[in-house]
Amino acid sequence: MSFSKSKFRIAGLTAVAGSVLPALASATTTVPTADSFLTLEATDLAAIVSYVGTLTTDLMPIIALAAGIPLALFVIKKVIGMVKG
Repeated sequence: MSFSKSKFRIAGLTAVAGSVLPALASATTTVPTADSFLTLEATDLAAIVSYVGTLTTDLMPIIALAAGIPLALFVIKKVIGMVKG
């Protein structure tokens, strides 16, 4: 990479930053308050926890296989290594 190419890249980034940053600084933004951003009631939280519990119960065989198969292969490899000496 030559010096002139990097010089033009820096100049291009400066031009973009020079045109975008003032526009962002002048834009008015509204920050949502805590009560309007996300509202959860006790029944909503109970429904979420219930759904996560059901999902975990349903996925447990897949999770056990995903952890068990590599572990079983590791143990088999170690046993074969111990038998070979």
